[in-house]
Amino acid sequence: MKTQGMTRAEVEAALARAGLEVPEREKPEIAAAAHFIEEMAARLRRKRAMAAEPAHIFPPPGEPLDVAIQANLRETTTRVLASLAARED
Repeated sequence: MKTQGMTRAEVEAALARAGLEVPEREKPEIAAAAHFIEEMAARLRRKRAMAAEPAHIFPPPGEPLDVAIQANLRETTTRVLASLAARED
């Protein structure tokens, strides 16, 4: 999603909403960089599945921590064992 920069009025309105006081010389730079900010915000606002979280520290809501740990351990163990080559006796 490539958009153009913001107009001066849009910059003024956005800064006023945020309660920011920015020197006049910086406002054109903010307006020119607005499309980068919009692109980053669009990436952050996407809905993601819990599996997309790189560090599974917290269990899903409503699931006790021990149950989540056991389920993850079971899944990981099964996956690792399935990836091993069969041993010769």
